[in-house]
Amino acid sequence: MKAVRLPSFGIMQRILILGATGQLGTELMRACGLRSSWSVKGLSHEDLEITNATAVRAALGEFHP
Repeated sequence: MKAVRLPSFGIMQRILILGATGQLGTELMRACGLRSSWSVKGLSHEDLEITNATAVRAALGEFHP
């Protein structure tokens, strides 16, 4: 797999990854976790039902990505 260079914006980045235990989510968690200036939170389907708009708003409000 080719390494991807992630941009640096010079400010603290807050990343919320939905589906963090899936194939893509796992790779995103790994890649984003390499950035020491980024705060990364991952939620699995067990943590958040994305078809529940109220739950999604609550998760976004709690973490403020």
